[in-house]
Amino acid sequence: MVVFDNFRLEFVGMNTKNVTLNEGYATFSSVDAYRIDTEGVNAYKVTAGATTGVVTLQALSDGIPGNTGVVLYGEGKTSVQLTAVTTSGSDTEGNLMKANVDDYNLPSSVVINEVTYNNYTLGKDVTDNRVKFLRSNGEGTLAAGKAYLQLPASAGSRVSILFPDDEVTSVDGKGIAKGAKEPSVPVYNLQGQRVLKPTKGLFIVDGKKHVVR
Repeated sequence: MVVFDNFRLEFVGMNTKNVTLNEGYATFSSVDAYRIDTEGVNAYKVTAGATTGVVTLQALSDGIPGNTGVVLYGEGKTSVQLTAVTTSGSDTEGNLMKANVDDYNLPSSVVINEVTYNNYTLGKDVTDNRVKFLRSNGEGTLAAGKAYLQLPASAGSRVSILFPDDEVTSVDGKGIAKGAKEPSVPVYNLQGQRVLKPTKGLFIVDGKKHVVR
């Protein structure tokens, strides 16, 4: 596990911040609302996926509301400039990201109304070299200005990220037909574990999501 969401927050002016992106990603939160000034970078809320161990990123349409945790992403981008605004009209209903406006010793899990939830930070899973949400180990401090994901304990230790427009294809021609003795390319499940005999479900092949039906 490599947690890399340790961005540098640089104040360019009184109302402007630069956030460093790692492989195009960072999390962000603030008590103030912000607009994104860098072309090609979006802010996303995180909602529950249809499959356990998967969450979906949905782009916000009108900036980042105050006290709202988001994922920032821009393919190939290394930083993003944000400017404070008085308000944001983005719809954040269903957002599972939690704002972190003060330094916080993030625990591995919490109990809310007798239900256990796990906390996750953004990082890279070394088993498949993919960006995911990885469960907090309960050690260290999550810096102010970041955000974290909170899910029911059944979600597991690694949570894969799915964009709404991600191409999810069948496995035809990939050599990983259901029950195949040995796939011709490496196949991973959504927890980053290599699978030799894929059964019905969603898998990662060549960095893309494929469905075995």
